[in-house]
Amino acid sequence: MRWTLSCRGVIYQRFDFRSLTTIVVSGVLALPASPVDASEVAVDAGHTLAAHGASSARGRREFDFNRVLAQRVSHELGLRHLAVRPINFDGKIESLAARPEQAAGSDFFISIHHDSVHADLLQKWDWQGIPQTYSDDYSGFALFVSHDSPDLATSLRCASAIGARLRRMGFLPARHHANPPSGTPREVADAANAVHYYDKLVVLYRTTLPAVLFEAGVIKNRDEELSLLDAKRQARMADGIATGIAACLYAGQSANGKPQKDTPTAAARP
Repeated sequence: MRWTLSCRGVIYQRFDFRSLTTIVVSGVLALPASPVDASEVAVDAGHTLAAHGASSARGRREFDFNRVLAQRVSHELGLRHLAVRPINFDGKIESLAARPEQAAGSDFFISIHHDSVHADLLQKWDWQGIPQTYSDDYSGFALFVSHDSPDLATSLRCASAIGARLRRMGFLPARHHANPPSGTPREVADAANAVHYYDKLVVLYRTTLPAVLFEAGVIKNRDEELSLLDAKRQARMADGIATGIAACLYAGQSANGKPQKDTPTAAARP
């Protein structure tokens, strides 16, 4: 680790991202069999039944993708002796702000999503007689954190640990968010592991705990949509996400078994 002064006047404890693979593997192998004070992870299924998010290349609702993967991630976290607080699994949560409010008191928050692309990049096609839109040019997973996180250091560490584990398992990181052909570029936090800053997401900046938004893949990509529906692939991805979270949280625990947060030492932001 090293201390670095950012351009925003905030000192963060930063990880050498090259060591993350070792952290992910060795950290999980060293997990206690039954920790006295298990960390709790709030797992959020993004969007709702009424506002279902993006539509896939074949017209499926993003929320349905999100809920399935969120449930699988929750199962895998439980296998790693982490408590889980499910949020919005019924798709009926009343607001965006209610998500971080319901997560309060947990040790880590992850919001599960599936990605789209900017409308300018979409092409038209018919699927089973129904007009749809698609783009086969973009794919891969991505992770987002906010500069305004109350614990940015842990948010970054966990996002990078998740990305590193998924890459090790053969999942491909998205490469288009930093410099998209259309839409808003996202500042890179960890290029190798597809971690970016996205400051205006309510679920990230309104939390009281470390938080990450995870995009599992691009459902507007016709091939990736089908792979994201595959149960075996979903299980493998959930395994990777849970392993990354567990390694991050256990590696950050203090001697008394509770999570050790890397709180930034900060001058006031301009």
